[in-house]
Amino acid sequence: MRAFDNLRLAVKLPIILGTLVLIALAAMGYSGYSIARSALLEAGEARLLTAVNSKLLEFESWFEGVTADLRTTAASPLTLRAIRDFEKAWTDIGDGAPDYLRQTYIDDNPYPPGQRHKLISAPVVSGYSIAHGRYHSGFVSIFNEKRYNDLMLLNSDGDVIYSVSKEADLGQNVLTGALAQTKLAEAVRQALAARGREVFYSDFAAYGLSGHEISSFAAVPIRAADTTIVGVLVLQISTRQLDAVLGRHHGKEMPLTGYLAGADGRLRTNLGPTPQEEALAKESTASVLPLAFAQDHAVGREAGIRGDLSLIMTGRIEAPGLVLALVMELSETELLRPVEGLARSMQIGALIATAALALIVFFVARTLAKPMAAI
Repeated sequence: MRAFDNLRLAVKLPIILGTLVLIALAAMGYSGYSIARSALLEAGEARLLTAVNSKLLEFESWFEGVTADLRTTAASPLTLRAIRDFEKAWTDIGDGAPDYLRQTYIDDNPYPPGQRHKLISAPVVSGYSIAHGRYHSGFVSIFNEKRYNDLMLLNSDGDVIYSVSKEADLGQNVLTGALAQTKLAEAVRQALAARGREVFYSDFAAYGLSGHEISSFAAVPIRAADTTIVGVLVLQISTRQLDAVLGRHHGKEMPLTGYLAGADGRLRTNLGPTPQEEALAKESTASVLPLAFAQDHAVGREAGIRGDLSLIMTGRIEAPGLVLALVMELSETELLRPVEGLARSMQIGALIATAALALIVFFVARTLAKPMAAI
């Protein structure tokens, strides 16, 4: 400070005026940046809300479609005839029915896993193969429409007496033995205990007989004319189907990260191609996630699923027996990219303006300082 006091007025005045100008420029720049940043964050939150609501409507429509498939198919007289014909053929074969189905439609199937549904008629004619040839194509059309992982018919004892995909559960009983603790068994038990034509969804879990595919099972009872439950219709839903709904884009959209999660925080959709990013392997620690199960929307600003600071908003998806949180994230880096570019432009402009003003202030201050120094 003493060194500054010892300076000549011709030097002091340019320093003082230059400092005041720099403070004014910095205040104006910071104010403009803060206003632009706040406006972008508010706009980002509004756009995020729109994106979440739009995606919730898509999932609501998709689950309603699955429920409609189940109810319409289960109520069809053709389905009732199918399960009765399959049940009769199953009973006629007797104790060897599980081995017959496995040998005919799995072991001797000329098509590989994932394509076994292409076999319509077995080479050896039997009561079961006749029923299969009669009804299989109709069930395959439902299977293909939404790309279900499987469509199954079970009798009232819990035996899988028909399936489109012909996986290892064909011919097995889901209420006893190795499958009794699976999500498939859980859905079937609920359907067999139903009072009406309610549809039941299980949560997603790895299903060993589908190559550990992460799956949910949706089940509905099949009733005879006297309302007696004669069997259960089951659709196996894969996380790949949810990924497809989640990945739909409509026009030019923000670069969002979205996923579905359960109350345990684990994802029910795939975040990426690596095993660490697969459904159930990846867990969200977002503080707003638990709020999704208690309110329509929750919003927060915290580290996202990939670790970058993000705006996070949630919504809730509900189906009978299944509640999931929809989480959508918008990286602040992406959101604030325009204002960061503006800030860099302002910095360059400020440097140029500072240099120009420094020269002006220097000459003005020198001009003023000479008469003052002469007094």
